[in-house]
Amino acid sequence: MTRWVMRSWACLALMGFLNLTVVHADRLIVSNYPEELSEPGRLVDTTLPAGLTRLMYYHLSRASLPMTIQPTLVNRGDVTVSIQWRHGLGGPSEDGIFAGHRSARLYWDKHVADQWTRLTLPPGQPVVLPPHAFRPQMVSTGLLEFKTAQPDISFWLDVIDPAFPMMSALHRPRTPYRFGMFDQSVETQTVMVDFSIPIQEIPIGGTRFLYDPQSSIVLRGNYGMIYDIVATLKNPGPTPGSVSLYLAPLGGINRGVVVLDQRIIETTFIHHKNKLYPEHLQRVVLQPHETRQVRIRTLPQGGCFYPANLVLVAAQPPAP
Repeated sequence: MTRWVMRSWACLALMGFLNLTVVHADRLIVSNYPEELSEPGRLVDTTLPAGLTRLMYYHLSRASLPMTIQPTLVNRGDVTVSIQWRHGLGGPSEDGIFAGHRSARLYWDKHVADQWTRLTLPPGQPVVLPPHAFRPQMVSTGLLEFKTAQPDISFWLDVIDPAFPMMSALHRPRTPYRFGMFDQSVETQTVMVDFSIPIQEIPIGGTRFLYDPQSSIVLRGNYGMIYDIVATLKNPGPTPGSVSLYLAPLGGINRGVVVLDQRIIETTFIHHKNKLYPEHLQRVVLQPHETRQVRIRTLPQGGCFYPANLVLVAAQPPAP
């Protein structure tokens, strides 16, 4: 019997401005503490509040055998309830950047389409969601979002050893697993681009980091938080002008998914070989004296280095 199973038996002995139709999460939960895992155990144990909750996890397996990451919901109420959920999973992959990007892309696909799956939760009965493979020396990451009207839904996220599935959640790892729970999951901003300032930068995952006072976790990079920006583009001149959107890393490799209005744009892999050069995402042409609003959404995704900047560059030819 392995050491962790023996410890688990001991634990058991001691126990008893624009389109607002897209709804964002009210709470953000992040499981990344520690990032590297070698033992089974419970990663997250919390109650979902009424409203919406987004969960992001990003972990690298240092175990010698394959395991799984298993989400579970339990209705603590007295009557059957229905909730909605959606998810985007990345990995398992040896490439953590690819895994994080895959998770973000699949999440945004469902987010933009407002696509949900409905679950029925009987009282007191655990409902196990699809497991996520967690293989040695590989990253598994996910973005999960839940929408419920009930405040008494328990949520567990466990690393499961398939040889001892019933004992895995009871195991206490040598390094305790922690998670951060943050009251803010969306940052909304407005910006005006009227050609008076040619370049404007919008920090993504910047210095105002989210903080969980209960766990004392500071979410550096604000991974998993949505940045929702409404930009008003105003061309005051008598000739056509344009505004170009770029993603600019601020010191590390990056890749991202940006939603411009309802269009999903994926960046390439921005790394040191291309000198972390900002990547052009989209160019919006404005006719003379035209004013237009665009909505830009993104989130810092797992495996990349944040903060980064969204850069708006305005260009207008001189009047004849």
